[in-house]
Amino acid sequence: MRARIWALGIVGLAAAGAAAGLAQRARVGEPSATGARVDASEVALEEEEREPWAVGERRVRPETTWRSLRRTQVDGDLDHEAGSSVPNRRALRLFDYFLTALGEEPLAQIRARIEAEIEARLPPGAAAEARTFLDQYLAYLDAARALARVDAFADDPERRLQWLRELRREHFGAELAHELFGEEENATRVALAQRRLLRDEALSPDQISERLAALEEQMPETYREARRRAMAPLQSREEVRALREAGGSEREVWALRESAFGAEAADRLQALDAERLDWRRRVASYQAAREAARDALELDPDATPETRQAVLDALRERHFDGPERVRLWALEAQGAEQRGLGEDSPETSESVFADDDLVNLH
Repeated sequence: MRARIWALGIVGLAAAGAAAGLAQRARVGEPSATGARVDASEVALEEEEREPWAVGERRVRPETTWRSLRRTQVDGDLDHEAGSSVPNRRALRLFDYFLTALGEEPLAQIRARIEAEIEARLPPGAAAEARTFLDQYLAYLDAARALARVDAFADDPERRLQWLRELRREHFGAELAHELFGEEENATRVALAQRRLLRDEALSPDQISERLAALEEQMPETYREARRRAMAPLQSREEVRALREAGGSEREVWALRESAFGAEAADRLQALDAERLDWRRRVASYQAAREAARDALELDPDATPETRQAVLDALRERHFDGPERVRLWALEAQGAEQRGLGEDSPETSESVFADDDLVNLH
């Protein structure tokens, strides 16, 4: 069972990575994204209720920012050789970067921003070809949107993948579609095969692990590397836990982390460990004081509910500052919810505060 759960996590990461581009591209298309160039007057009409910007000159106003893209850099790039634009995945990443802001601005405006980026990066001839490639891509996105409206595909991801393969080759031709989407399609195919494998109840955990490993070798290297990076923190956490259980020193823990993430990250994790330990000690001290206060209040016949609550609130204020009290309250509430008890119940045990995931809320 443990192996099956682990494998499900692996396949989930694979499917998420393989489908990320697909989901983004299917989401961003809108009916206005047909092949025609965006006319400046058309954009100005859509901007009537907003601040105007120089669409006709295809200049992006420097101070314009989108919440979804703040503190980011433009992804992808536009390549050209011998004066001609090169349609490739780097160009799609650049298009998708701007299309991420869909919802914050109409597609027509975002399209004009992409065209401004094209003209800033490419010579005139290559820029015209890149705009044609953008036309193809947006037309493909329009068609891909229909996928979400086809109920027959809802429970049939393999049919959905085949539909997308055919659609991509219709819009880009077989050779270019393979260059643009072949790696993504292969990763999705492998992820779907892994999912089928995990649903085979006739196989033992060892058989599943063996066959998953064989399928893993078919995954494109870029996706395998992305998954290795995604799984590295979880793997390191398990290795650190095992090392400590075996009696390893904190110096050995640091060395293990340094080999995986580098010295700077190992230092940060060591500092986080110290913060967690200090937090647990303070929580233990608070809990002891809280239980002593409750016992005293139980013996006081004049203690009212308001008095009891005031005493507990004073204890929290004495042991924790403002943000920490919010964190403490959340942990206490979660512990009470898990046990079906009220916040003031003494049965809310220390174990709630000892879980690494809960302790690392801040």
